[in-house]
Amino acid sequence: MHREAQMGHSTYAMAQQVFDAVQCIHNLHTDAPVRQHAHELLEEVKESDACLDIGFELLQRSGTVTVQHFGLLLVEHAIRYQWNKLSSEKRVEVKNRCMSSISTLTGIEGQGKARIMDGLGKCVVEMVKREWPQAWPEFMDECERLCSMGTYQTEIVLFMLSRLVEDVVILNSVEHQQQNKQLHIALMHYASTLVDLPLNIVAVSQSFPSDTQAEKENVSRLCSAALELLGNVLNWVPAQLLNSRMPKISAALQVCLESTSVSLAKLSSYCLNQVVTRKGPKKEREPLLPLLSLNYVQPVVDVLRKLASHAYDEKTYDLFKAVLLLFQSVASSLSSHWGYTQLMDDRDSVLKLLLCTCLFLLRHPSLIGQPTSSEEPYCTFSRADYNTDEEFMEDVAKIRERCLSIIRKDVQYVYAPSYDFVLTWLGDVLRSPEQAVNGFLFHSYLSVYSTICEALAKLDEKVVESISETAVSHLDMVMKAIDDHLSNPECLTELLSLVTGLFPLQRPTYRRLPEYLTKLISLLVFDGSERYRWVNTHVSHQLVRLSSTCRTLLLPHFDHIWSELQKFGDKLTDHIKCNMVDVLFELSNGLNSYDMQRYMTITLMSSTVEFWNGEPIVRAISSSENLLEYIGLFQPAGTDSESDVLGARRKQLLLHTDIPYSVMSHISLNENAQTLSEGGFTVTDSSGTLRTKHPAFDTFQQLLPAIFSFACCLNGICQESCVRKVHPSFGGYKVLDISYADKSAIMGTYHQVKHDSKKAKLLSRTTVEDHVRGFFSDVIDNTFRLISQCVCRFGWQFYAMPHASAMLENGLLGNHQYCLDFRLHTLIRKALIPIVNCSQEEQFCFLLSPLAKFFPHCYQRLSTIWQLMFENVDQALRDSDGTLVEQEMFLENLSSTLTRDVATLLRSVLAKRPERKGKYENGSANNEDEEESVDHLMLVDMSSIDIGGDLSPLGKQLLNEQLSSFSSLVLLMFHMLCCPDSVPVINVTSLCYPVVVELVDKKLLDDPSARHLYSCVLQGVQQHSQLEDLLGKLFDLGCRLYDLFRAPFPNACKEVLLSVPGISKDDVEAFDERMRKSCEGSLKIPDKVKRTMFKKLVKPITNARMAFQRQPQFRELPSLLRPPRVSSVVDSHSESDLRYLFGGS
Repeated sequence: MHREAQMGHSTYAMAQQVFDAVQCIHNLHTDAPVRQHAHELLEEVKESDACLDIGFELLQRSGTVTVQHFGLLLVEHAIRYQWNKLSSEKRVEVKNRCMSSISTLTGIEGQGKARIMDGLGKCVVEMVKREWPQAWPEFMDECERLCSMGTYQTEIVLFMLSRLVEDVVILNSVEHQQQNKQLHIALMHYASTLVDLPLNIVAVSQSFPSDTQAEKENVSRLCSAALELLGNVLNWVPAQLLNSRMPKISAALQVCLESTSVSLAKLSSYCLNQVVTRKGPKKEREPLLPLLSLNYVQPVVDVLRKLASHAYDEKTYDLFKAVLLLFQSVASSLSSHWGYTQLMDDRDSVLKLLLCTCLFLLRHPSLIGQPTSSEEPYCTFSRADYNTDEEFMEDVAKIRERCLSIIRKDVQYVYAPSYDFVLTWLGDVLRSPEQAVNGFLFHSYLSVYSTICEALAKLDEKVVESISETAVSHLDMVMKAIDDHLSNPECLTELLSLVTGLFPLQRPTYRRLPEYLTKLISLLVFDGSERYRWVNTHVSHQLVRLSSTCRTLLLPHFDHIWSELQKFGDKLTDHIKCNMVDVLFELSNGLNSYDMQRYMTITLMSSTVEFWNGEPIVRAISSSENLLEYIGLFQPAGTDSESDVLGARRKQLLLHTDIPYSVMSHISLNENAQTLSEGGFTVTDSSGTLRTKHPAFDTFQQLLPAIFSFACCLNGICQESCVRKVHPSFGGYKVLDISYADKSAIMGTYHQVKHDSKKAKLLSRTTVEDHVRGFFSDVIDNTFRLISQCVCRFGWQFYAMPHASAMLENGLLGNHQYCLDFRLHTLIRKALIPIVNCSQEEQFCFLLSPLAKFFPHCYQRLSTIWQLMFENVDQALRDSDGTLVEQEMFLENLSSTLTRDVATLLRSVLAKRPERKGKYENGSANNEDEEESVDHLMLVDMSSIDIGGDLSPLGKQLLNEQLSSFSSLVLLMFHMLCCPDSVPVINVTSLCYPVVVELVDKKLLDDPSARHLYSCVLQGVQQHSQLEDLLGKLFDLGCRLYDLFRAPFPNACKEVLLSVPGISKDDVEAFDERMRKSCEGSLKIPDKVKRTMFKKLVKPITNARMAFQRQPQFRELPSLLRPPRVSSVVDSHSESDLRYLFGGS
């Protein structure tokens, strides 16, 4: 007793010190040293054995709630971190004291009561997660007993159960797996109680007294706690349990949803959302079907409409967003559950309700006013959620797309309500077109109209036939309205948008289609003034869209379209000419006629062939200097007639790269050999092989030499001799820099800048310098894509041309050493990679020389970039805020982009490709841009693709002693392993081993070379030590190279490993001995075990806290002008490179 008395006295005294310390900390007038001492005391108490007793002592003290709450924090801390140290008797005592404190909780009001209740609940939950159900089987019974004591206790029980469900089921935060499993089983056993308890409380709370404000707050808090528990339970309890309770659940939640309490309505919306978004098999989703009937959807819509009509209020607006989220979930669920028979009766009425609600939501003020505008009340809503216009517009686009997605899916099941909207809205617009198109909701409803029409056109032919009669009459009305409003270009533009939606719904035999097509084509040149330019351009865009969506409808009228366009050919603008080329060739694909497409190419390309073969252009593209002189950069910039002529020259160059690209990208040949033969697209060569011939080749072969020469000139515009001659009035060398749009693309901010009202001005081309930079950006992009299309789609026909390899080497890759990094990236991604990817094995010989000269330059350029990145990583590249300055961020992003492109090119060249199911050459592939597949390639873990342990024939030919490029190619790959960006490393890791095998087989490696390559692998291990998946691949590469080098270079790998600080000689010898036995066959070691052994060996490298740094030395190659014969990869470098690499002396 005396000892216990002494301990009690000690605890009391310590508790008094803690009491004083807490008061001291919360006193605003406390000095900093005193407050610091108080904090130190509290930290000591937290880690002491008396933490638990002191906590309960503070809880029992009357006075400030702050002290009592800190006592609960001490108790919770002791339960979390000292529970396993406590005896079973002490654990029982702690449980009893906590439950007793809950049962006697009265007399505390306001925020203090909430903090005490929250603290007690957390303590109990932490004990439950450790004790229930095995050591505390009566927990649920005790909860039931507490609920019978009063509202305070009931509220705490609801909080405890809600927190327990959240930690165990939702967050899955219980660390001990066995205990977590037991808790799951226990919660599932009491699932009915977890649902019934909050439902009963919500039902009973309606009869609670609520005369005073305090009573109302108590009832509201209790209901809120009940709804929070219900919301955490509804998403995972068994469906069988919910089926019988669904009427009670929906009734209770509907009452709360329509409540005057915003918090209760918000929680009710959350609970309903949990039911509606249930996942799983059919039986698990059946409970939500009653909630999708009209009787339950209508109240949600009513509440949403009621909230939408309110002026801005923060709480009401928050509730509106919560109910909007619920509506979206309901609508999305309906879209995927229309097939259930339970919904058949209400389907039409519910769908009509959804459509009307979507249209209603599109005119809510929160979707209209931008934050920076001053238009009330719209901007008030947007300012509540957004700081910038671009953030607002991005989310508005998402919300509108969700609405359109709901409509799009619903049309697939029930089209009638949506089609009724189309007819009704069209009728409203056509009654007064000028007034309608000026309405602020016109474009929102136009997008809905277009979405519905697009979805209707994809329905069954019988459905389209059934609505075609009304579609015909409304098309007649729209065309008449167009005739009536020719004097109003703004109204005319919007009316033309209506045509595109109705055209796909017409019958192919409708007699007035030729008349309407003639009318649309005539509008391409209507008026011809600047005021109608957008009308002309808009018509061309609509015709392009119709050519892809209505090919079957328009194909019978192809000759008519062709003849009408020939009437206006000379009057069309350059942009419209390109669009009409798109239209004609897109439609011609349906004719399956080689002769027709060949004739079209000859006819439409005659002026382009004449342009590229004309004497002025031939002279201009003979050198980069002549090209810059031709477009006027060596003369003063001005606005006189002469400058107009120079501007016209630039436009002509753009036009005559645009049109060939349009032709190539829109001729799509059928993949079926029989169909191709029937259309005349095949020819038998001298060996008897059936080949596909491209209808555009005969025309294009006349201009391809000029196009390749043009590419060479574009590559060389930044060479010193050209830059010196640029007239100062253009800003000197800056006029040859990349455009602001290109810079934004590299920074990943293009779309953000585009939608920013202030920054968007930077994208516009206002000055002469802007126009010239924009010209180079456009024409370089066009040229590289055009060359890629020609080589890929002509295939064997291109490689049969004289000097095909020379055109690639001296044309496409000519002057590549002068390209800016961004333009080199464009060349690789948009031209070189697609060309390599689509080439066949018999065509590799044409690529060998161009690539052999290109890779040394890639190595030199990237080596310089990487070396700068490593040297500058600790330099003063950061501004006063510690962030990279914008220029450095741009250079870093650009170098990363270029490295990724080169890595992808390496993979395309070296990896052995499987046989293609569908050949890509001669236009037999889809009309997707080749560079799009390259972009996708860079986002995929390419190292997971099995290359069969072998290289492609092209790769083997490049790794040849007779070619001086093989050394740079190998060093490029292995130095890339040290690159900070993991994406290129992923691309090349699996290629390194087969490349080294090839070098060893050809005896192109010596001992220093092997050491250097192996050291690069170890550097990659350190560089990417935080990326587990990539690190595993590097470990595998390290093991395999160790095995490979053991025989030819016995000590190479061992000495590299020994040069690394932290790796002992004994560990290396032990590893080497086991690898030797595995190689000899006396000890069988699986690959996984080898990787584990290697991982343990190089563990010092992967230690993120190592004090030393390892930087790769990127070696310079001899001059590219006269490359000497190289017998080994690194035969001219000493072992000092390894010491430099690993920071040794």
